[in-house]
Parts: sequence; structure tokens; C-alpha cells
Amino acid sequence: MKLDLDFTFRKLVPSEPYPFQLEVAKQIFANERVILRAPTGAGKTWTALLPFLHAKLNKQVWADRLIYAVPLRTLGKTLYESTQKALDEAFPGAFKVTMQTGDTPMDPYFQGDIIFCTIDQLLSLYIGHPYAVGIKQSNVLAGVMSGAYLVFDEVHLLDITKAFATTLDAVRRYRNLAPALIMTATLSDALVEEAAKRCQATAIRVGDKELRHIRQRLPVQRYYQRRDEPMQAKNIVNEHQEWEKTLVMVNTVERAMTMYQEIKQICQEEGREISLWLLHARFLPRHRAHIERRIIDLFCKGGEGTGIIVATQVLEAGVDFSVDVLHSELAPANALIQRAGRVARYGGIGRIYVYDVWKTPEKPSVAETLSNVQSTEKRRDYAPYFNEKNDTTIQLMMDQTWDDLLTLCPGPVDYREELAWVNRIHSRRDQKRMARRSSKNVADDVVRAMDSPSNHCLRELVRDAPSRYVLIHSNPQTLDMRKAPDLFAVRPNTLQTVLDKHLEKGDCWGFTLIDKGQRWEKLRDSAEAARYMIIALSPKLAFYSSEVGLQLGQSGTFESQENLHEVPKEERYSYRCETLLHHLQLTVKEYTNQVMHYQAAQLRWSKVWSCLPEDVEWVGRVACAGHDMGKACVDWSKWAQRYQASVSGQPVKDLLAHTDFDPQNEHMRKEQYRSGKRPSHSLQGAWWLLQTLSLLYQGVGDEPTQQRMRIFALVIFTAIARHHGAFTQSLDADASIAVLPDPLVRWLDKVFQLPSDKNDHAAAPRSHGSVADKVPWQCYKKDAEKIRKQLFTPRPNGIDEYPFLFSLYVVRRLRLADWDSQRIVNFPLP
Repeated sequence: MKLDLDFTFRKLVPSEPYPFQLEVAKQIFANERVILRAPTGAGKTWTALLPFLHAKLNKQVWADRLIYAVPLRTLGKTLYESTQKALDEAFPGAFKVTMQTGDTPMDPYFQGDIIFCTIDQLLSLYIGHPYAVGIKQSNVLAGVMSGAYLVFDEVHLLDITKAFATTLDAVRRYRNLAPALIMTATLSDALVEEAAKRCQATAIRVGDKELRHIRQRLPVQRYYQRRDEPMQAKNIVNEHQEWEKTLVMVNTVERAMTMYQEIKQICQEEGREISLWLLHARFLPRHRAHIERRIIDLFCKGGEGTGIIVATQVLEAGVDFSVDVLHSELAPANALIQRAGRVARYGGIGRIYVYDVWKTPEKPSVAETLSNVQSTEKRRDYAPYFNEKNDTTIQLMMDQTWDDLLTLCPGPVDYREELAWVNRIHSRRDQKRMARRSSKNVADDVVRAMDSPSNHCLRELVRDAPSRYVLIHSNPQTLDMRKAPDLFAVRPNTLQTVLDKHLEKGDCWGFTLIDKGQRWEKLRDSAEAARYMIIALSPKLAFYSSEVGLQLGQSGTFESQENLHEVPKEERYSYRCETLLHHLQLTVKEYTNQVMHYQAAQLRWSKVWSCLPEDVEWVGRVACAGHDMGKACVDWSKWAQRYQASVSGQPVKDLLAHTDFDPQNEHMRKEQYRSGKRPSHSLQGAWWLLQTLSLLYQGVGDEPTQQRMRIFALVIFTAIARHHGAFTQSLDADASIAVLPDPLVRWLDKVFQLPSDKNDHAAAPRSHGSVADKVPWQCYKKDAEKIRKQLFTPRPNGIDEYPFLFSLYVVRRLRLADWDSQRIVNFPLP
């Protein structure tokens, strides 16, 4: 029985869906790309999950997997846990829910049904430089976007000219291949309209009538108050009632720690028993996870916790907990509204106090000098939103936020008023910043990133992450960095300031990798720190506790500890002797076993190429069947036969795909060393197969069919050439194939036959000849440039982008099937 959207929703959430939640599902089924702007706490998460779950439960081939990307790890972890729990209760065993972030690497190859990750993770794999795996395996990840349903949540937190612009390019480039939903609470009208235009999406804004409906079900009254005096711990403690939940949000880690300690001291002096929590980015992962879990458990819906939370922006968006009172330092309007979204989240009355932030610097900062701000005793502190790389309009925007805040006071303030406020403050700046990054500029930058092994593009297309990693130790030379010692991420300017002031109090070292290990170099002055990504500080320069976190410039006794008992071993496999035919057959079998996980991708690609879904599957099957044909080349086969004979003591005549090898067997290691470097094979085999396919299908079918077959052949060529590395493109030696065994020829001829050939479609192209017709065969190193030019590469905006994206999809399928075949034949060593 076909389930309707209402039924699916109510299986997940024990309430009637809002009209906008059903409308999003209908629009994304119809138009594929949707931008949703809805208030905080309105149920955007389940809105995003609904189309995917509905399609899966109704066995509708629409999306193979859901990739749910968020800006913050904290938010991702919360959504992962709540989704997994809800689905296990509603549909036990039906969905594999995973999470992929830097500190929770559960699914590095994105093979789950529902994958939660950071937007950084998703965009990095999109541009071909994934954080999850190394550069040689990067094309395994890039192909996952074909047939996936992409959700980008809380996009207002992204840098407009970097991650936000790249997100829009990803949605545009994968049109017809990956349905996408972009969600926000506080994007300005100007940004929503520009985003919809760039990725040709349908914009859905929750209207006045529905807002009233939401507030009738969830009555909320939020009252804003602007306070000219600085935020003071004593006032916060005095105003806090014992039954209340209070959130204090400050803009910098240093002020958060100071505020927490002052509140704690006042409570001790006055004998008040108030539960206190501090959360910011400078905790070790295990301590931060514990604090996050406690806050969510105690302050979630139905939670009975009370007390005061002091936090930075890590709790600004999306995390599902609620407080009665918010004390917040001045921030941009959209950030303040996000913070206010933690207040009375489950209904009721909430109070929001906004404080101005001033500083009295000893001398003007570089940022202030560049912005021509007049030197006065009283200066507004714009950190961390402004630095010398920002345009000075952020200062004007925050000034306007403060001045215009009076229009919201005293309240109550509803979502429409908050949006009007965001539009007044942000629209003009948003338009100017987007104009500086045109759609074409972004697309061209993405193309350059996809076509280059350098990962410098991450700074411009994802985010500029200039953090330095800091460990604390009096003698870092005794630490083995391979055993993952405790590290902290610190902004370079923060670290520089600390070293400028305190370096004379203790030692500091910079970490360098060398050929035979690692080296720590003692810094003579603070300026040298800029040369290193990892810095070790003496305990005289840094204090750490699980309660307060890392405090720079203060002495302590904490020292970073190694978190692993032994150096991680690289995953090693013993290889068993395997004939070429057997390996190719097993890889094709594993490829066929994948098909249930790629039905949507198969269907979508068939529509792109105007062919049968079976023909799309044929492309990958041929790539698998021919991926190691370079091992039929004379040089490779002689090397393999000679080595195998030496370790087995038996003569070998078969073409081999793999030889016996046990890295713990000294005899095998010596024989491998004596045999010399193995000849390369991937590009040689790809070139042979391209020429073979061109011969088999030359002149068959009508002109569109011939054009499609030429594209398919080049896609297969590109996938095979790069099935060992994402940027393989050189031919390092001449190569030749002298003979192919009859069983291999017969099997290849069968695999290379098109499905439409087998089905006897009158208009289908029919192959002629045999792979044996292309043997003997030779290729020459001097032709390397001509061969390289046949590889599909990313195309500039406006030129057909699909062939390269198709090659990414095929090479993902091929490499996963190849790996799976080896897990069957071989076995991992202990």
C-alpha cells in the first residue's frame, strides 16, 4: 500500500505536519531544488528527512542516500543522535544512519543511507579535495553526489563568498542528478532570491498565515532589551532565578572563560547553589562531548535542568535545547536571532538582553588602522566578526544592529519582525558581497580545484581555516605524534598575541616532519611561530582543565598525553596469487552487487544520456571488466610471473592480476625488492580499452547513439586511468599486449555486449568484431600527451559538465567494487 506524506510524517513526529513541511516535499519531488526559510524550532530537520524517507518506504527510485550537511559539528552530532533514535523506533533496521566529521569518522566513503556531516566535509569532496580521505582516493568520494539527496542546513552561518557560494554551485552543477534542499532561518530576502536564481531553485518562505498557525501550536513570546552597560557577572547572577535556565553568549573564548570564572566566584561568595556549564571550542573532544551531552540532556524538551550556561558561538544554531533567559553580547543581526532561537524554544515567555561590547586598546589594531576608525578611548569591539581581511562594512553593520535594536524593544517580537530587521541590516551588504563572487567566477574556481592536486583551493571555496594546532608539554621531543597527542586548535592571531606577551616565561617549539621521523625546533622569537602548523607550549605558557578549557598565557601542570598505546599500523593485506580473469570476474560481480545502492543514480544518468538504465550500468561493468587489462601488458605480466615463480617455486604461465605477498614474510619481501619496481598498468590498460571499444562500436547506430558511445568510451577510459589515483595522467613507458587467452577474450566479448544488443532492440547499436581484433597492441611513451588529452576533465561553466561528473560516478563504483573483491580474496593481517 502506498503511504501518503502525512502518514510518513506522523510515524516520525507525533503531531500533524505544518503545510510548509508537506509543500517542501511536494516541491522537491517536482522541482528537485528548493530553498526553505522557516523560523527556528519549526521542524526544519523533519521537513528535510520527509521526502527521502517517504520515497524509500514507498520503494520510489528517487535518491540512493541522504547527505545532511550542517555548519557545526555539535549540531551534526545532535541531529545524528536524534534521527537515529527516531528511525530505530519508527522503522527498526530499515535505515543505516552514519556520521562523518573530523572527530567522528564513522563513514569516510559515505556509504550509509543517511549520512550526517559538516558542510566543510561535503563541499571538500565536491571540489575533489575531501577531508575524509587522502588525495589519491578523492575521486571515490566525489562520485557519491550522483543520485544523492543533498541537504544544506543553517546556511546563514556560512561565509557568503566561500562556502555559501560553493554550495550554490554544487546544487547547480548536479542539477538533474542530485535533488537538493537548502534551509535557513535568517537569510535576507536578497540572499534568498540570489541563491534561488543561481541554482534555479524554488524558494519557499513560511507565510504570515502559517506563522500564526505555528505560534498557535507553539505559543512563544520573546522580549528584547538593549543594555548600554557592559555584561557583568554580578548582574547575571542577581537576575537568575533558581528555577530558570539561563544562557550567556559571548563572542570570544577568552571572555567566555573570564565570565564563567567570575560567575562561579560570585556564587561561591554568596553561597548560591547554581549549576554552571562552560562550552567553547578550546576543550579536548572527549571533554567537550561530555559537556554538550549534559547540556542537551538537561535543557532539552522535558529536561529538568536549571542553571547558567556560558558559551561562545558553538551553541548558536540548531542545537535542540531551550532556556528562559539569554544574555548576549552584540553580534550581527542574523546571529542574534539565531541565539534568540534558543530562548523559549518549546513555547512560553523568554527574555533576551543584548549588551554592547567595548574595548580600550593600548594602541590601534591593524584592522582599525586599515579601516580609518578614529582613535578614541572607547571603542566597540567587533571581534571575532571583523579582522584585517574583512571589509569594513561589518563594522557598519554591527553599529546599525545596535542602533536598530531599539525597534525590537521591548517586544514581544515575532519572526516577521526579526526578518524585517535582518533585511534592514544585511540585505545591502549581502548583495555587494555576492556581486563580488559571480556564479561564473565560482564555477571557474571549482573547475580549477577539481583539476588540480593542490588543496589550496579549500581556503577560497570552503573556508579559510587558519588555525594552528597547539599541544602543551615541557619536553615535546618525548611525544610520538603518530600516537595522537592532545591538540587544541587556536587562531593564529590569538597565539601570536600570547607569544608576544609571554614567550619569555617559557619555551615554545615548532613541529616539522623529516624523512626519518619528526623534529621539534625551539622558537627564538614569536614571529617564527607562523612557520609551523603545530606548536608546543611549555606548561608555563598554558593552563588546561576539563572545566574551563585551554587558557593561554597562564601557567599550569597539564601536559598533552598520547591517546594511542601504539603507533597505528597501516592497513596491510596479504595478497594471494590471482589470475587476471578471476580478478576481473570477481570485480564485475561485486559491482553488480552494488546496484541496489545506486538505483537512483542509474536512473538519473539514463535520463541525462537518453538511454536505458541498463546501458548506464553497462558503462561501469565494462570499466570493471577492463580496469586491470594493463596487467596483460608484456612488461607487467613478465614481472608478475617472474616474482610469483620465485616465491612459489613453480613456473607461472597465466596472466596474473595479483601475486602472493605477505609483508611479514621476509623471503617475499626480499624477492619483491629483487624484482624491482612493478611496471605501471592503469593508463596503459585504459588506452587499450578505449581503442578496443572504438573499434567494436565504430559506425554503429544513428548519430546521437554514436556520440553517446564515444562519451561512454571516454568515461570508461578516464575511470580506468584513475582507478589508483585521482590525478593519474602520465604514461611512463612503452607498453604492449602480445596475446590474450581465449577464455579471457570470450568473457570480455560477452561483457562488452550492450544490454540493448541482448534485448534485440531494433534501433540499438550492435558491436562487431572481438577484443581479440585489438591484439597484438602497442602504445608508446612519446604519445603520452595525446593520451592525456583524452581524459575527461572538469568543464568551465556553460560547457557540458556531465561527462566529467559521470566519470566520477563510474570511478567510484569501480574502485569500491575493486576493493570489495580484494576483501574476499585476501585477508587483513593482525
